Amino acid sequence: MAMAVTVGGGDPYAATVPSSFSKDTTLFDITPGSQLVFEATELYKAGLKVTAPYTDKDGNFIPEKNFVEFAFAAGADLIASKGWVKTGAGTGVADYKYVVTLKKDDNKLLDNKADLVINSITASVYGNSAKNEWKYVNSNGEYAHQGAVIGEMLTKIESGVAGGLAFSKGPITGTQWLSKFDVGYAPNYLELIETEPKTTLVAVPTSFGGKMVVKAGLDKDGKTMTKGILDLSDTTDKIYVNVEVKHGDTFFMAGTQTLSTAANAKLNRNIADNGAKLKAVYDNYYVSTAAAISIDNAAGYKLYAVDTVTGDATLIPTTTDAKGITTAKVNTLGYMVLVDGTLTATAAPAGTTTNPGTGANDVVGVAAALAVVALVSGAA
Repeated sequence: MAMAVTVGGGDPYAATVPSSFSKDTTLFDITPGSQLVFEATELYKAGLKVTAPYTDKDGNFIPEKNFVEFAFAAGADLIASKGWVKTGAGTGVADYKYVVTLKKDDNKLLDNKADLVINSITASVYGNSAKNEWKYVNSNGEYAHQGAVIGEMLTKIESGVAGGLAFSKGPITGTQWLSKFDVGYAPNYLELIETEPKTTLVAVPTSFGGKMVVKAGLDKDGKTMTKGILDLSDTTDKIYVNVEVKHGDTFFMAGTQTLSTAANAKLNRNIADNGAKLKAVYDNYYVSTAAAISIDNAAGYKLYAVDTVTGDATLIPTTTDAKGITTAKVNTLGYMVLVDGTLTATAAPAGTTTNPGTGANDVVGVAAALAVVALVSGAA
């Protein structure tokens, strides 16, 4: 919610809304893990009861003496963290933002319901009983402004980095303030269509961009098929991967995985420092569900999951049978390396991989993650 504070009233939602809004025109779609970002300079400014944030005598912004409070009608349990985050190089007011971070949830789908509803936002400072407040009351099933000071919704919506959304400083119409969010991923449907007779192998999706929802299809005999196997193998490096899926399953899936520059450098340094030898790389898919792995000629080698953002390596437990076939099971499939030797690894529960596509999603990491913030500019 970008706030350019003004005085007035009116319905906060226009009859015509951007296409990015869901079918319920009072809702805005937002992905789990997104961040709602408030500028300090818009929470405190001329024309409000509290015109400036709390600073020391040298003009340094003091986060612990600037108070921001939320009242949620729904969705308080979806909030991972909230607080002031230093995003600039200096120590002034412009170097801080108030950030609300939603919890990550790879399995949550958009359902056209108001999962997160902000009833009010209050900003105040140490030693001053006055408060700046943006508040809603329910009117005929809709949320409307209440009080003399309201927030004007600046809502020109643009595509953001990594599929996120960003607000720019362009009002649509009137006094609008977005406060209701449908939290989740847009589903893609994976229909179970058998590709080879009597195999239960099903066609692998060729496009992604949201959650996969598995639905029943047909086998080669024309009979209903409610479960099958996705073959996500890397046949070049002979790393064979099968994912069992059934009607009703939901999971996130992405194509080719690429290491960030920092992650690539860290992995290469890890290999070199430990005198290990890289034997194979699996970077074909990311899938946030269980997978079975089988590797030829890998006896004595070690398999690691690699976080594509940080480069951290996590050892994946493996077993090699009497025929020399190495197998493993993971709860999440992502970027993996097979090495001759041992890498410095982070601790993780046995049988799991780290999510290779996350990155900073808490208050500590917000400064680095603001490039992929879902709702930027002003208040949200």
